[in-house]
Amino acid sequence: MSSATATRKKRKITREEIRENFAGYMFLLPWLIGLIVFTAFPIGWSLWISMTNRTMALGRDISFVGLDNYRRLLGDPIFRQSLRVTILYAVWQIPLSRVLALLAALAMNRKMKGIGIFRTLFYLPVIVGGTVGANVMWRMLLRDRGYINQVLGFLNIGPIGFLTDPNVALYSLIGVSLWGIGGPMIIFLAGLQQVPEELYESATMDGAGSFRKLISVTLPMISPVILFSFIMGIIGALQVFEAGLVITRGGPARATNFMVLYLFREGFSYGRFGYASAIAWVLFLIIMAVTFCVLKFSENHVFSQANAAGGKDK
Repeated sequence: MSSATATRKKRKITREEIRENFAGYMFLLPWLIGLIVFTAFPIGWSLWISMTNRTMALGRDISFVGLDNYRRLLGDPIFRQSLRVTILYAVWQIPLSRVLALLAALAMNRKMKGIGIFRTLFYLPVIVGGTVGANVMWRMLLRDRGYINQVLGFLNIGPIGFLTDPNVALYSLIGVSLWGIGGPMIIFLAGLQQVPEELYESATMDGAGSFRKLISVTLPMISPVILFSFIMGIIGALQVFEAGLVITRGGPARATNFMVLYLFREGFSYGRFGYASAIAWVLFLIIMAVTFCVLKFSENHVFSQANAAGGKDK
């Protein structure tokens, strides 16, 4: 053992260092309390409730039922339908919204006068996109006698049952969600502005055109941003709620009865807290599994500075 190592081991912590450490822990304490009270405890409590027969009824004995709520989910046709509807929504909404957001970011990533105004206009729907008022507006626009069907009537088209046809309602909500692409657009735009100009100059010298630059330079360089946006899209799409509640109310024929909407009704409309908590945990496990699979698949497909440095060393 070297003398320097021995000296470090023998050195005692000074009072000043103890005071600094204590001050740091005190600054962390409010956050730690908030984490325990508002995150860790509710998560653990919901897991416990999912294994009980807890309901809204006061005075009813609460008993431990184990995995009975989860077994009941497997045979629940409404749950299976809500799961199918939610997955179908995510399968369509995530790629459409990310592709449109990327195209918008490419268009907004230009050095031209007044580009900031267009970026603001694209982002504005995000501010009001998930509010009740915005969803009520879409309901007025898309109903059978709404403004969109009135315009289509002038063109001798329709009316289309955007919200009343079980085969159309889900895709109507997917379309409604696309007006909020400003959020992922801003993320993509930030990634695009970090791509070194030297790479584009080198590609130009090699004779690459605009499309080739996009495929060989832009997309690989912003692949971490794409991955992040894709994962956030998965989490958001699998938890879709407001549009199904306000615009279609889960109908028609449960065509838009998303999992979170079903969870909400089981818990707060019917008071079956144990069953609703089981739905929440199943949804949580689905999101975790899908996210894990995406991360594992992306390990060799996402650019990083560490991988680039390792490639050069080889």
